This record gives sequence, structure tokens and C-alpha cells, in this order.
Amino acid sequence: MSRYSSVGYYSDKLPNPGFSSGYPAGGRPVSEDRIIAGVGFFANLNAIYKEKYFLDFIYRYEGSSLFGKNSRFAPFWSAGIGWNIHKEPFMKDLNVNLLKLRFSTGYLGNVSFSPYQAMTTYRYGEDLTYVKGAGAVPITIGNPDLRWERTQNNNIGLDLNVLDNRWDLSLDLYLKITDNLQGGLAADRMTLKVDGQPVPFQWDAASGTLSATLSGLGKSSHQVTVTAADTCGNLARDSVTLSGASSNPFADMTNHWARTYTARLSELGIISGITSGDVTNFYPNRNITRGDFALMAANWLGLDLNAYASVSLPYTDTKDIPSWDLNAVKALYELGIMQGSRASDGTLRANARASITRAEAMTILGRMTEKGYPQAALSAFSDAAAVPSWAKEHVATLVGMEVVGGSNGKLRPSSPVTRAEVAKMLFTLW
Repeated sequence: MSRYSSVGYYSDKLPNPGFSSGYPAGGRPVSEDRIIAGVGFFANLNAIYKEKYFLDFIYRYEGSSLFGKNSRFAPFWSAGIGWNIHKEPFMKDLNVNLLKLRFSTGYLGNVSFSPYQAMTTYRYGEDLTYVKGAGAVPITIGNPDLRWERTQNNNIGLDLNVLDNRWDLSLDLYLKITDNLQGGLAADRMTLKVDGQPVPFQWDAASGTLSATLSGLGKSSHQVTVTAADTCGNLARDSVTLSGASSNPFADMTNHWARTYTARLSELGIISGITSGDVTNFYPNRNITRGDFALMAANWLGLDLNAYASVSLPYTDTKDIPSWDLNAVKALYELGIMQGSRASDGTLRANARASITRAEAMTILGRMTEKGYPQAALSAFSDAAAVPSWAKEHVATLVGMEVVGGSNGKLRPSSPVTRAEVAKMLFTLW
């Protein structure tokens, strides 16, 4: 499909574009394709017994090119039953022409959105020409898992006709439930953040396109995240890491897999290393202590730690908390994020110098996360049963957000977590 605007016509009776004097200021012709392919199969069953009992069943299996390559096909079905009560012997002496009770339930699918919403698309422009050809910028980020919007309709009703068809009465009760809602996004329920900081954006609801100008990024790496909420408060998000050349202050991170994360977190003052002479190391493979984890988490939240200096801690081992971690532990305790653990004698302890387990770390990060994200099924991990009950909600949330992915099909909830692993989780949690 092509479209254009033109101006400067001599008369409204001469609408051919050849009679115009040119395009509007800044205008130009544009074109787009809208190709949609679909296929479906269905089966239908109807049954009636003694004109009293009715059964209808329809099964459909439909596919559409609009959806992501992992979810193009989906099954839909509907079923209904009915009972002509007036046909029963106990109704024969009543002046009832019709008394029917009916119930139906079923699923419908929706495909009313942009045909390329599941695909990554680009825009070529004359302002992006280079020696070897035209440049392109992405305008939409593809989603291979974009799936069918499914609406379940439930209906129970009663039909009554009495007094020789003089009076009719119909009662219906409906319940409609929609999953994977498409096209329901609104700008006021969306955020775009770079490294956790909101930035302005433009949202085109018709095409499902979000656009923004990201300035001042420099050479650093960044985490860009779009978050959207529905009218019920359910959240979804998608993130992309913009790899850069953040300055690396740690001598032992030069060739480490977590360098992207530690370099950016260091630039923002969220993490620091240990300096000896002229050399600063991060010690990425060391197990992180509870106290140091609290300090990283508090810095990631942007808390003014001095504001929590007067907080009184209930821990019996408060005196053992390192001085550099103390106010962070106080801050997370005051906010209900970090609660300590019970010792065998029943006392509450911070254990600030002890290693923190992966389950404990994910629980604290889960408490720092906005509520409303879906929880992923943990059955894909072979050690899912080892996740403590108090941690399951938070672990499932972080897995669903793709902040945690496990290793070799395991979560290892009771194992300690390293400093590098914490840096990655904090970076991807933005």
C-alpha cells in the first residue's frame, strides 16, 4: 500500500496528483505491505435426545502469520448444553409453552492488530546514507512468542414462554475472560527506562510502535527496558542491553564475562572494589556476603544510607556487621526487604559476614521488584523442589522476568551466589 499528501491544487475539480504543485513541507510518499496468511480446520458435533437434551461441540485449530513463529497455531473450542424442561412429564399439566435451561462456554481468538507486530522491522532513510549504502534503524522489536489473544465466553441462561405464548422471559448471565490481550496498551500505562531511569517516549497505538530519542548515552553499556501494565495491574516487560565500552576500573574484570555489568554499575556508584596500592579488584568469583549484598542492593535502589543511620536493628549480632555495610543493612531492614534469619536458639541474626544463598538473594531482589509480573513455572529446572517455600514466589517472578535463568537446567537455590552473578542480576533487573 502506498500513500502520500500533496498540496497546491488549482481546483477541487482537478484531484489528480499531477495537478498539484508539490508535497507539504517535510512530506514525501511512503509505502507499506500488509500481507496476512491464515489457515484453519474445524469439526462440529450436534446431538439431540428425545427433544429434551441438547449438546453442541465445535473444535477449531487455527494459524495466522500475524503471530510469532513459536505460537502461530492455537486450538479453540466451544461447547453448549440445553434442557427443555417443559418436555418433562412433571410439566405437562402446567400452562408452560417453553422452559429451557442452557449453558455454553468456549474460546475465541483475536487477530486484529498490525501484521508485522511479531517481527523486528527497520526504517531506511536518506539521512542515514553511508559510503557502502543506506543505513537503517529499528522501529519495532520482534516477539517470536507473540501469541493468540484468547477470550473465554461463559453463558448460563433460562428461556420461559407461558400463557399460550403471551409472555416471554429470557435471563442470561455472562462471564468473559481474555488472556494474552492484544492492542490494549496505553501510553499512560507504559514506561521506558534506561538503567532504571525513566525517559520520554512516543507510543503509536495503531501500529504498536514505541519510539524514543536516547541521548547522552556516551560509550557506556546500558539496559533499556519497556514495561507495560494492563487495566488490572498485570505487568510485562522486555529489555535489551546496549553494549558499549564502559570504563573498567577493576584489574580482574578485563576478560571476565560480567565486565559489561560491573563496569556500568561501577560508573553509577552502585558497586566498588577493593584497592591495594594502585590496583583495584572486584573479586568477581568470590561468594558475596549478606552485608555486601545489602550494600549493592541499597545502592541500586538509590537510597540515602545516611538517612537510616538511626535505625535500631533487632539482630543479636549487629556489632559484627562491617561498618561499610551497616547503614545498608539498616535501610533494607527498615523497608522490610531484608529480615535476617533465626538461629537455633531462636534469636534473630543478620549473619552479615556469611555468604548469602541464591534463594535468599532472589527473595531480596523479588521484594525490591514491583508487584504484578507473572510467575514462571519452575518445573523446567530439575531442582525446582529444592526451592524453599518462602522463596518460590520471588524466584518464579525473577525467572519470568528473565533476570534469572539458572545453569545447566538447575537453580541451585541453596548454593552461594558470587559477586559477578549479583552484578548481572542487578543490571538486568533494571
